[in-house]
Amino acid sequence: MAPIKSFGRWEDQASVDRFFGSKPNIKTAAADVLSAADDDADIDLCLIYEKHARKPWNSRNQNPRGFCVGFGNAKEGDIVLATAAEAGELDFPGDVAVEPVYGGMRYEVGAKTHGSNINRGGDGGVGTWAVEWFQKWGLLLMKAYGSIDFTQYSMDRCDQYGRTGVPDQLEDEAKMKPIRDAVLLDDADQAWKMIGQLHGLVHCSDQGFSMQRNSDGTCRANDVWPHCANFFGRFTLKNGEKVLRYDNHWNGRPDGAGYLGNPVVIDGKNGPIHLNGNQFLVPLDIVNRIIKNGRETYSLSGPQGFTVRRPLLMI
Repeated sequence: MAPIKSFGRWEDQASVDRFFGSKPNIKTAAADVLSAADDDADIDLCLIYEKHARKPWNSRNQNPRGFCVGFGNAKEGDIVLATAAEAGELDFPGDVAVEPVYGGMRYEVGAKTHGSNINRGGDGGVGTWAVEWFQKWGLLLMKAYGSIDFTQYSMDRCDQYGRTGVPDQLEDEAKMKPIRDAVLLDDADQAWKMIGQLHGLVHCSDQGFSMQRNSDGTCRANDVWPHCANFFGRFTLKNGEKVLRYDNHWNGRPDGAGYLGNPVVIDGKNGPIHLNGNQFLVPLDIVNRIIKNGRETYSLSGPQGFTVRRPLLMI
């Protein structure tokens, strides 16, 4: 039986332009990151998460529903909190709950703020709306808030919140706002540099891939996926080609298995490259295509903004 592919990215360039057009562009907001010297070292943001969360990274499982915008942005929230903890900006508080991100994105932002009727049927939403939710309301964690317990993800609750919104009492609880800045990326070189300074990425596009990894950890870019997922690592292959690690959320399990199978280790130029069953590698020319064609790849910062967080390795 073929693995399930669940999609839910709605393209709304007007929303993207309106939201990010009101903010400083990446060349201003992340000027220090983009201008900093770079050693091109391998960077694994999921290992930083594991250090501060004290548990293995779990790429999660959105299937069988099209809730990818909620999952991609909640996972970005996890990485924001972990990398901010690594930079000494806060203490890691726990994982971000998916259901309020998805519901807040569709209803409070999409329907109530922008007049969309997206919540009346189907699945999915606009990635940028999730950023608006984070910045105007805030984060809710995978824990109990009174009688509402997010400790375990609930697909039914995610669906309900996507139709009718986040309960009012939870809106009052969503006061944790560690995300200071959000920036839209222009090209793959910026993506490489942002991850190099411990800033993860959300990407929304129609670029799809093969459902089987090649021996070098890549997947062929040969499909159409209206999807929202993440880039949480950068590496160099044995042949010298630079790649980012695509982090998906289909059939993810706590043991690291996923729709691509079991975890594997690729022999890279600078050392081992770890891929769980929801991860594969993407060459920078394809990353560039995702950024330019999708026009909705962005990064969220911790409390101190887009800072230079990592001293260069002596290589």
